[in-house]
Amino acid sequence: SSTFGELTFVQAQLTSIGVRPVALALPNGSAALGQDAHVYVVGQNSNTLAVFRRVTDPSSSAFGQVQPIDLLTSGQDGIAFMQGPTDVQVSPDGKRVYVAAEASDAVLVFDRDLNFNSSRFGVVSPVEVRRDSVRGVDGIRGVRALGVSADSRNVYAAGFGEGAVASFRLGTGSVCTAGGSGTIEPSTAPRSHAP
Repeated sequence: SSTFGELTFVQAQLTSIGVRPVALALPNGSAALGQDAHVYVVGQNSNTLAVFRRVTDPSSSAFGQVQPIDLLTSGQDGIAFMQGPTDVQVSPDGKRVYVAAEASDAVLVFDRDLNFNSSRFGVVSPVEVRRDSVRGVDGIRGVRALGVSADSRNVYAAGFGEGAVASFRLGTGSVCTAGGSGTIEPSTAPRSHAP
């Protein structure tokens, strides 16, 4: 076909997205289980994390469109230190969402509701915040980008303000739930790698 590989415009979502969207992430996982049914977007100037549900039914005329289901804002509903978010990542196992908040020098950890039958499916709940120079964390001043290992056990953060990469390890034995309990612990010896 002459259109093979071409992109076809579907929609521009202009509401419930925050101001100056700068990064988005989609979870990996089974389409049959709906694990890939969401899009997460951070708005840098509005200090927000927007959650959208994807229309995944190929027989629907709305296939590929997104619908807003939640908008989290720093300073509201228990969300703190999410000033100037610049990146968002979903762990490969689909259980967590991580946000890099450059102006707060912080990495935020959220749990995803994975219950396909729940009205909150895909919605995130705060677990914890790791901040530069707090509780032994170093290397995330001006954090701009995140990466999560394929086994979802390690999180890496690029601290632009320090010229560093900080390494975190998901707490051994920690139980993170959609109710917001649990932690991501720094590596045994918090490290940043700067030239």
